[in-house]
Amino acid sequence: MNEYLASLVDELYQMGMRHVVVSPGSRSTALAILCKAYDGLVLHRNLDERSAAFFALGLAKASHTPVGLICTSGSAMAHYGPALTEAYHSRIPLVALTADRPPELRDCGAPQTINQNQMYLSFFVHTEELAIPSEEIAYTYPRQVARRAYLKAVADSRPVQINIPLREPLVPAMDKDIFSLGRGMRVFQILRGEKAVSFDYTQLRDKKGLLLCGPDAMNTYQDLILETAHRLHAPIVADPLSNMRMVSDYYLLDSYDAFLQVKSQWDLLKPDYVIQFGQIPVSKRVQQFLANFDSLYIQVDEEGEDRNPAHTTTTVLLASPKTFCQGLLEAMPVEKRSPEVTSYLEAWHYCQERARARLQEIDKEEGLVEGQIVRLLQKGLPKKSHILVANSMSIRYFDYYWEAQPNAIHLWGNRGVNGIDGTLSTALGMSVIHRPMIMVTGDLSFLHDLNGCIAGSMEELSLTVVLFNNDGGGIFQYLPQKKHPYFTDLFATPHGLDFSAVAPLMHVDYTRIDAADDFLSILSKYIGQKGIHIIEIPTNQEASCLIHKKYTRLDG
Repeated sequence: MNEYLASLVDELYQMGMRHVVVSPGSRSTALAILCKAYDGLVLHRNLDERSAAFFALGLAKASHTPVGLICTSGSAMAHYGPALTEAYHSRIPLVALTADRPPELRDCGAPQTINQNQMYLSFFVHTEELAIPSEEIAYTYPRQVARRAYLKAVADSRPVQINIPLREPLVPAMDKDIFSLGRGMRVFQILRGEKAVSFDYTQLRDKKGLLLCGPDAMNTYQDLILETAHRLHAPIVADPLSNMRMVSDYYLLDSYDAFLQVKSQWDLLKPDYVIQFGQIPVSKRVQQFLANFDSLYIQVDEEGEDRNPAHTTTTVLLASPKTFCQGLLEAMPVEKRSPEVTSYLEAWHYCQERARARLQEIDKEEGLVEGQIVRLLQKGLPKKSHILVANSMSIRYFDYYWEAQPNAIHLWGNRGVNGIDGTLSTALGMSVIHRPMIMVTGDLSFLHDLNGCIAGSMEELSLTVVLFNNDGGGIFQYLPQKKHPYFTDLFATPHGLDFSAVAPLMHVDYTRIDAADDFLSILSKYIGQKGIHIIEIPTNQEASCLIHKKYTRLDG
C-alpha cells in the first residue's frame, strides 16, 4: 500500500498540484502522512471538513490550479457538499481524495461507511475509485488514475474525486525512494489552447451595443474587453466581481442598478445587441432590464453553459472571451461613431454620472453606514490589495458604492451558488497566495463559518475582516417578507451575540468602532499584519435600509 499511494501522490505533484488541505481522520492516515512527507507539497490542516473544502476553494481560486482535499471515510465527505456546489458553479478545480473502507466492509453495518462513490455525482465532473493494491497491479496504475482526474479538473475547471478504499494497517512505512516507483522517464505536460470561433463580427457594426461583464474568478481579459468596447462604441455594465472597475473609463458603468430603477428610461437605453462575459451580474435590476427586450443576446462561454436566467440568449459562442475579443479586434476596423450610436452612448453616460453623483453623497451621512465604509475601504487600501466580499447585502453594497477607478484592488466572491457559508474559510485559503487580504461580511455569513478561524490561527495566516453587524438578516428589509407579521422571528432573526467573545476563543484580534472617522486608522494598523483581525461595525437593519434607499432610489 505504501508505494501504491505514494505513486498517486507523486503523480498529482508531477501534474502540477502544490497544495493539499487535510482534515484529521483514521482511514485517511496514509494519505495525510505521505502528503506531509512529500517535498514540494504544502499541507494545510483544517479540523472541520466543511471549512477545509472552502479553504481549498479559496486556494484554488487564488492560485488558478487544482488543490487537493483529504478526508476520512463516512460522513466526513458529506461536509464537502456546500463548497463542492460553489466550486462546480463558479468553475474552480478541486481534487477530492476521499479515504474509504474496503469493499468487504460496505453494506454490512461497519462504522463510518457510506456510499462515497455516488454522493456528489452532480458536482464532480469526474469520479473514480482506486482499486485496492495487489501484486497484479503495477505502480503505473495509480498514476493513470491521478492523471485522468487532474486533467479533467484542469480541462473543466471543476471538482473531481478519487475515492480510495484502504485496508489496515493504515500507517505507512516510509522510504526515501517510495515516491519514484512507476514514474517512468517521460515528462507529462498540460498545454491549454484557445477555442477559435466563426462569427460575423460585422453584424455589430453601427449598432447600439451593451457589454455585460459579470463575476468571473478566472478573468484575465479585462484590457481586451475595454478595447473591444472602444472598437464597438458600446458601454460596459461592469459588475464589481468582474474586476473591470480597476480602471476609470468613459465606457465603464458602475452605478447602473440605481438608474435602471427608473423604468421610463429603459426604451432610451435599449440595446440592439448584448454580449455577456462571465456569470450574470449581481444586479437584479440589470436582469429585469435585459429580460424586457428581444435584442440579439450573445453569450461568450467556452463551455456553452447557459448563464442567462432571463432565457433571452439568441447566440452562444463556444470560445473564450480572450479569443472572441481578439477575433473582433482583428475583423472590425476602427471607425467613427454614427450619430445614433453616439447619442445612445451619451444617454448611458448621462445616467451613469447622475447616479454616481447621488451615490457619492452618502459620505455626508452621519453615523456608521455600510456604503460609506465601502467607499472608505476603496480610499484607504494599498494598491494590489485583495478583498473577498460575502454574499447577501455585502456584495450589493459593493455593487453600488465601489467606483470604477485606477486602484488595482482585486475583488472576489463566491457567486457560484451565492451562499453565505464558507466565506471566511475561502478568504483564508486565498490569503495563502494573496496579501494583503481583506474580507467584508455581514454577521450571519461570519457566524456560518466561525470554525474557519481555527485554521487561520493554526496556519498563522493574515486576514482583516470588516464585519457589518446588523444583528440578523438585514437583506430581508428590502424584500416582500418585510410586511409579514412573523418578519422578526423568521427573517430578521436577531441573535444578540457579542462578537468580542470570538477573540479569546479563536485567538484573533478584535476591535469595534463606533464612528466612521475611526475606520481608516484601525484598518491601516491591521492591514498586512499576521493573524486574523476583526473590525466590527455595528449597524441597524431598518436604518441601513432607509439610508440605502435614500441614495440609490432615483425615481422618487
